[in-house]
Amino acid sequence: MLIKFISRCTVITGSKQLQAFNTPRSVSASVRVFSSLLRETQSAKLPPRHQRQPGRPLKHFRCQQVRNLFYSDREGNIHSSVTTAEMEDIKAKVELHVHLDGSIRPSTLWELSRQKNIPLPYTDDKELAKACIAQKPYSLDNFLKSFRLIVPAIYGDLDAIERISYEFCEDCSAQNIAYSEVRYSPQILTGPMRVNDIKENSVTAREVVQSVNRGLQRGSADFNVIVRSILCCIRPFPAWSEDVVDLCAEFRDSGVVGIDLAGNEPTHEHETDQRHINAFQKAKDLGIHRTVHAGENGPAAVVKEAIEVLHAERIGHGYHSVDVDSIYQLVRDRNVHIETCPCSSVVTGAVTEDLTKHPIIRFARDNVNYSISTDDPIITGKKIDDDYSVVINDMGLTVDEIIRTNLNAARSTFLPQTEKQELIERLEKFYSTETNDLKTAAAANITST
Repeated sequence: MLIKFISRCTVITGSKQLQAFNTPRSVSASVRVFSSLLRETQSAKLPPRHQRQPGRPLKHFRCQQVRNLFYSDREGNIHSSVTTAEMEDIKAKVELHVHLDGSIRPSTLWELSRQKNIPLPYTDDKELAKACIAQKPYSLDNFLKSFRLIVPAIYGDLDAIERISYEFCEDCSAQNIAYSEVRYSPQILTGPMRVNDIKENSVTAREVVQSVNRGLQRGSADFNVIVRSILCCIRPFPAWSEDVVDLCAEFRDSGVVGIDLAGNEPTHEHETDQRHINAFQKAKDLGIHRTVHAGENGPAAVVKEAIEVLHAERIGHGYHSVDVDSIYQLVRDRNVHIETCPCSSVVTGAVTEDLTKHPIIRFARDNVNYSISTDDPIITGKKIDDDYSVVINDMGLTVDEIIRTNLNAARSTFLPQTEKQELIERLEKFYSTETNDLKTAAAANITST
């Protein structure tokens, strides 16, 4: 196969930089020069990208006009793909793990807080946005503290809840996310806690779900995206779980596609409250799809319990599944989908800040069924492309792997089978077309003498 291009290319091999293709040349001449440079690059045995020091130049060919990226894999072999920047143009992203209240726009949060006279020691939405971003020392507790600034502005306010749901769709469209499943706890959004985990508010969980559904339906139509929702049970409040299952069943034809269990994980297996277990068994019996937060800050044993006891089809985060070989093998054998959130995983303290040791690298190497999501964008201060950049630039994954994770996500959605197949075919067609476009662009740039 010929590699055809006339744009300026740069090869960086250690401290030596070679420049080529400043002027148009024949195909044969281009191939000769390219082959020479490629041989020199290969003989230099570039270190794999996951071993690159932060701030050091990328050791790869970048053919800017033809839009090919040549990179070194973990074994030092040279491959080609599209550039990271081009991911921003891909309109076929799928996000499965993102929280509605953690996705509120800072400007909306500022406006709602002022309307409700919530005292804030900030002068504008930019300062508020900075305050919402979790700070060191990174831990799940510190991460969750930011919700103290967020939830009071929206709970018990059905109009505000519908608004942030609608705006969530608009933000998906702006990020070229074709399909998303956004999750939330209906009970938390009804209003402040009273006593003994009993809610005494005029707004009901059912009304919250209806408000979210209205916002998502309007937003999906207006911004040409598909967004469905997942209802969360909360570990510290098992009394809510049966009601959550009932709401999932009631609104399964109105956009609710699954149930989740969120909140601080237990430290050992078999510590999950029986009421949660009963709720997830009921969900399974009713054919309601199930995902569980597990193996984020909790041990691998919680992942095992989620799969074997709570009947989880997907695992939220799941990083610590790799800590126990038998449990990691269980995930692989059952093809359980892992919803990873790279930026969030650091901020919650779930993983080390040394991203070259991140479990996602092993998921990729072992061809595990996983995808990439943001979790809580207002708390990480990141968008989906930032998470993609982290796995490419800091973990050494390729854009081809990002594409694979999006296809994984499409195949693991909680959509009805017909709609899921339509989404999968849409993504496969898009990525196939994108690949052909790259080839066409390369051919169009050939100048023969």
